[in-house]
Amino acid sequence: MTAPASGHDTHRLARLRQHLRRQLTYYLLHFVEGDHTWGQTRLTAAVVLGVLCVLISRPFETIEHQPVFNGVIAQLMLRELLPPRLISLLGLFASFFSIQALRHALPPLLGFVLALYFGAAYLRDLLELPTQLQAFKHLTSTLFGSGYPRMTISEGQAALSDPELNPMLKIGGPGWVDIKIGNAALFERVVGPSAVLGAGTHFVRRFETLREAFDLREVERSKNDVKLMTKDGLPIVMNEMRVRFRIRARQVRTEANPYPAMTGAIRRAAYNRKVGPNGLENWADMVTGACRGVITDWIARRRMDELIPPPRDGNQPEPPLATPYRQALHDLFQQKATRQRFADMGAEIIWVSVGHIRPDPDVDPDLRLEADPTGRDKIHHQLIETWKSAHAALAQDEIVDAKAYARWLADTARAEAESELILALTKGLREARQEGLPLDDVLADRLVDYVAGVPARPGDVGRLQRLLVTMGLLESGYPGDIAPPAAK
Repeated sequence: MTAPASGHDTHRLARLRQHLRRQLTYYLLHFVEGDHTWGQTRLTAAVVLGVLCVLISRPFETIEHQPVFNGVIAQLMLRELLPPRLISLLGLFASFFSIQALRHALPPLLGFVLALYFGAAYLRDLLELPTQLQAFKHLTSTLFGSGYPRMTISEGQAALSDPELNPMLKIGGPGWVDIKIGNAALFERVVGPSAVLGAGTHFVRRFETLREAFDLREVERSKNDVKLMTKDGLPIVMNEMRVRFRIRARQVRTEANPYPAMTGAIRRAAYNRKVGPNGLENWADMVTGACRGVITDWIARRRMDELIPPPRDGNQPEPPLATPYRQALHDLFQQKATRQRFADMGAEIIWVSVGHIRPDPDVDPDLRLEADPTGRDKIHHQLIETWKSAHAALAQDEIVDAKAYARWLADTARAEAESELILALTKGLREARQEGLPLDDVLADRLVDYVAGVPARPGDVGRLQRLLVTMGLLESGYPGDIAPPAAK
């Protein structure tokens, strides 16, 4: 009676089945899409298939005559030298190379050739290749792992030795890529970017195409007669703008690594691009345009007199010393926000140089021929109007402030006078009650003393009383405890 299998043996069998399944999947996957030696394996499998067709068909064939074999045996006189059994064995081996046996290799060979032909035709139609030979060469090199094409990348450009037969630029791998020093290339497959390769010789797999090649050396671009606009609406021209930049790198250039670069910077340089009327914008042109945009935005926030200070006539106060626009622009490109803007493009700005700024000579193209063709009069008129408006606004502010201050002083003085008058009258009434004096005489005396600043004279009391009655400070008839003035 057989003993039941233990749990340990069951676990070992499960691991063995999993290992075999994994190995079988690995070999099948690489047999289908592997490169190099796997291509030679596929070629060997095709040859073995043809040989098997011959070997399997041989027992079903009756070969009576072998003229070639018999002729060789007779010529060498081997029948007298070798035993009959060995001669029969040699005849059996030679029968596999007879026409009756080799004809069974024709169907797989014909099928194999037709498969290559129609496969190449399908590739040509699918990938829009110019010739059938190019598609056939790509198919055979992919299947059999030999005769891989080569591509060279130098100075940021990809080149082929034989473009008529080499489809690497259009199809991609498999193939070899020679990347010269100072260059880098981004490759991608259907699902996205696959690798960023530097200097050296690299093998690219099937369906792996070149996305873009980059020159890691410093790039210098210049633009002349750059037209700009100031904050006060004056068109100006910058006679020259020079910018030098490169692919962003964190490492310092050394003799061992003269052209460092960041993988992320190369990806951003390839994918963070704009599409213009003529297609995808060139990376170097995009960085140059971004530099111009930074300068344009900075100048658009400044007036003309901040960039080109007007001459002083001695009657105006000296303005605070401003930073020259060249130094200000240099500092602008060193700021973190500006550097991050270019880092998003995969670029590192080394330096930016700007030339002289002058008024735009084409500001008034509609001028008559006998007028000033440079449009300078219009520029000067606009400058004067701008400066006049600024000073007029400042003067108006000063006038308004002065009027407001004068009104405040008048209101304050009136309020203080009324307060002091009320205090004086209140004090007089208090003293009159304490001393038993007539209230109208005391009020009149206090009012005269306050208004005139001198003691009251005889005769002024009556007139003052009438004035107080008129003003409403005293009632006519002297009601209450206010007695009429005594006759003088």
